[in-house]
This record gives sequence, C-alpha cells and structure tokens, in this order.
Amino acid sequence: MGNRLSREKIAQNVYFSSITDSRYKTNRISVNLMLPLDKKTATPNALLCSMLRKSGAEYENFMAISKKLSDLYGAYLDSDVMKIGENQGLSLYVTAIDDRFALNHEPLTTECAKLLCSLLLKPNIKGGAFNEKELEVEKQVLIDEIESEINEKRSYAVMQCSKNMCEGERFAIPRYGYKEDVPSITAESLVKTYQNAVSTALVEVFFTGCGSPDAAKQIFIDAFKEIRRGEDYRLSTEVIREVKQVKEITEHLDVAQSKLVLGFRAGSDVSDNDKNLAALLMVAIYGSTPSSKLFLNVREKLSLCYYCASRYDRYKGILMVDCGIEAGNMQKAKDEILKQLQEMQSGNITADELNHALLAIKNGYKAVFDSTKSVETYYLGQIFSGTTYDPEEVLAQLEGIAIEDVQNAAKRVKLDTVYFLTGENQ
Repeated sequence: MGNRLSREKIAQNVYFSSITDSRYKTNRISVNLMLPLDKKTATPNALLCSMLRKSGAEYENFMAISKKLSDLYGAYLDSDVMKIGENQGLSLYVTAIDDRFALNHEPLTTECAKLLCSLLLKPNIKGGAFNEKELEVEKQVLIDEIESEINEKRSYAVMQCSKNMCEGERFAIPRYGYKEDVPSITAESLVKTYQNAVSTALVEVFFTGCGSPDAAKQIFIDAFKEIRRGEDYRLSTEVIREVKQVKEITEHLDVAQSKLVLGFRAGSDVSDNDKNLAALLMVAIYGSTPSSKLFLNVREKLSLCYYCASRYDRYKGILMVDCGIEAGNMQKAKDEILKQLQEMQSGNITADELNHALLAIKNGYKAVFDSTKSVETYYLGQIFSGTTYDPEEVLAQLEGIAIEDVQNAAKRVKLDTVYFLTGENQ
C-alpha cells in the first residue's frame, strides 16, 4: 500500500480526503453530500442526485458532458445514492487515467475535478427551475429504480423487515425515497432541494488513485470559497438496544419461494470499536460464511432453506438473518436460527470457527485494494464511523478478539422482528 489516508478541512463542513497507490493507473474523484435521512426529502434528494449528472450551466445537455468525458480519454462519470445509518448520501464521481498516461501529459485530474465542481455548484437552473424534459426522464428512472428493489423479492423482504422493525425511526426510510412521492416533484421545487443540499450537507470529497491529489484539492478549495454554507450537519443515527415486544408480520404476495427474515437489535455499533469488532466476528461465525452455524445447520444439515445468511449494519446496530424457504418450514427454520444464536450465547464457539471467520474477514479486507472504488468505500466507511484505521490495523485488532468477546457480543443480540413473505394462497 502507498500513503496513509490524508484528510483535511477545506471549507465549512467540507473535507478533502486522499489515498494514493502506485499500482493503480487511474484516479477516482468523488464528491459526497451527506444529509439526514428524512421522509420529506429522501425522494427529491435521490432525484436531485441523478439530475446533477445530466447537465449543468456549463454543459447544457448530456451530449456536452459526453464530449468532455471523451476529451478526457474516455473518463467515466456517474452518480449514486447511499444510505449510511440514518443518513442519505448523494455521490457524484468521475474516473480517468492519470495525467502521466495522457499522450501529451494533459492535466486530466484537474479537468475531472473542474467537471465535478461545475456539475455540483453550477447546475442547469434557468428561470428558477431545472430542465423540465430532463426532469421527466429522471423521474421515470427513479421510479424504475424503486420498483426494481421491490421486484427482487430477497432484498424486498429484508427491506420490509427493516421498515417494520424500525417503524418510527429514520432508518425505516428507503435510500431512494418513495415511488408515490415522485410525481409531485417539480422543476421549481427541486431547486429548493438543491439549495438545501449544497448549503447544509456534510461534504466529503475523496481522491483515490496513483496520481497527486494536490491539483484536485485546490480546485475544490477555490470552488467552495464561493459557496455560502449554513449550519454544519453532523452524521447521526439513533441506536436502539432494547426490545419491548417482538413483532411478527406476515405478508402475502405472488411468490414461488417464501422468505423469512429475522431482525435483531445487535447491542453493538460503531460508537464502541471493541464491541463493534466482536460483533463483526460474531456475525461471521453465525451466518455470513460457508463455515457458519446457519449455513452448516439450517441449510446443510437440516435442509430447511435454500439459503440462510446474516448481515450486520454497524451504523444502526442491527442484525438481519434472511433465508429462502418452503412455506411449511417457516417455524422449523425460525426455531433453528434462534437455536444457533442461543448456542453462541451459551459459549458454544470453537477455536476453528473463530479462525475460519477471521480468515474470511481477512480475505475481505485484502480485497479492499483491488480497485479505487473499493478503497474509497472502505475509507469513507471509516470516516463515517469516526475512525481512520487502515485495513491492517483493523485486522490486528480483530486478532485480539477472544471467544469470550464473541460470546458477549452474541449475548447482546435481541430478537425484535420476525417477517414472513409467502404466497397468496399460503
């Protein structure tokens, strides 16, 4: 690995982070606007994100942007919407080859940074409104995106369990917002959404690649000097650890394979690094590897499901177990999932299980440096967790986790919600 992560404040609530590695041949620059996840703003925020990459005051349509990208040796531009705990992230990013590989050593990095700044800070707003034709296209794209998540029934079931489990909490809000809210968004109302985002968001600019970040950093410093920024926004997520009463929800849809999702309050999150790392290992032993208890028992030994896996949201402090099953196996699968958790809570964890889980996590961290995107994802996750540990440091900390720590992590887990998606005639 090359340099360690460098991060500095370049404007009010605007930060520039960079990490370089000579193995890459490209540079990736992203600008990430972090905002509170809110029912009223989630949908227009998501729509705004896609609108910003379609045109700008200096690029009147996407054809003009495409020409610019072509001039930058086929640079790639895109946008993304993230959900980090109870925060919504709007991301614009561009990837291009490093200046050294341009035929005449053109300043590609500088031009990419200028392009991002232009699209973000000089949007295509005329007469107090975004472009109406572009808006209608992007509204349909957003509707399609929301519907695609609903149509993929495994992710839909997890989303529904999360929504019911976290009812009344901001975490229940989907990252793209709501399909029914899309039609009411106008070209004029989206301007207010833009103004709020640019003036209040926590802005994280990230540079990853083989080149020097200095030129890009200066572009962003100069650009944000001209922007009036309001009160600083800090990432926040409400973490609930206690469960008053277990919720049980059954939903009937036209599905061939039933889905069972168990939602737990993990009792661990990023606010306590040691507990968070113990939870990470606990979840790996429980159900996120091929040698896990859920895979070996619920799926392989008892053949109660087609798949069964656990996932841990370290920001919200929740654990989800989802499986695909025959409807008649619902109770048996649920009982066995809970039994395997109880086994861990009782200390039935072997050294081999701990080592296998640690090896699986190690392999995941080794893959961090496979691409500039995965490097950015990892370090943004660190920043949003309030730390800046390198993968090697995290692995060293994980190796210090004992079986007793994993058992204690399991003891903190409490069942909150049981969600069952099954056929209409079941």
